Amino acid sequence: SHAHPLRSHAPQGCSLEMVGAVIEACRATSWGGGVCSFYFSAVSTKRCIYRDCSAMQGGGLQAFGEWVMTDDLLEGCESSTRGAGISARGHLSTLADGSLLSHSLIARNTTFRHCHAGTSGGAICIYVTPHTLTNCSFVGCTAGEHGGGLALEQATISLSPPHALAHTPRTPRRMRPPSLRAHRRARCCSSGRPFATARRWRAARCASTAPPC
Repeated sequence: SHAHPLRSHAPQGCSLEMVGAVIEACRATSWGGGVCSFYFSAVSTKRCIYRDCSAMQGGGLQAFGEWVMTDDLLEGCESSTRGAGISARGHLSTLADGSLLSHSLIARNTTFRHCHAGTSGGAICIYVTPHTLTNCSFVGCTAGEHGGGLALEQATISLSPPHALAHTPRTPRRMRPPSLRAHRRARCCSSGRPFATARRWRAARCASTAPPC
């Protein structure tokens, strides 16, 4: 038999705090394979591990509302549709003074590793309201259609540092264009003829009796 996911499902004011929990190989036929929190819930997790959990949506966890996670790991989680690691949908509350308060996902120093979504959001799929990711890592996550790492729908996201999802591979040295100095050194030190390519200057020798370049 499969383990049941933890659920936070009170109409208002429900809260959940987890520290150092390990949630492994849990299954859900709908939302939140490991944990599912519904609207008006407030969840805080620290150093928790979600491993090999699965659901239709939100394989690791489904967050409806406020969720703050720190130093967590989501590994090998799967969803048949969206958000293999996390599916997060925020909401807005109206305060007494008429201002709006955003309840959303805040993830710090969290790693998503080898998660897979059937359609979109291999690591995270988020909807509505601003969400914040700080020093998070996405390793080997995939999606069948859109957003192997992140998928956003009518949402905004703040990434810190700015290059959290950016990686520009270095051009292999042999493919870099030769520098001006290399071009100059590609010619013989005396009156010998120039060589066809700069990258062969080290092995070449002048046709005359001049010293090597």
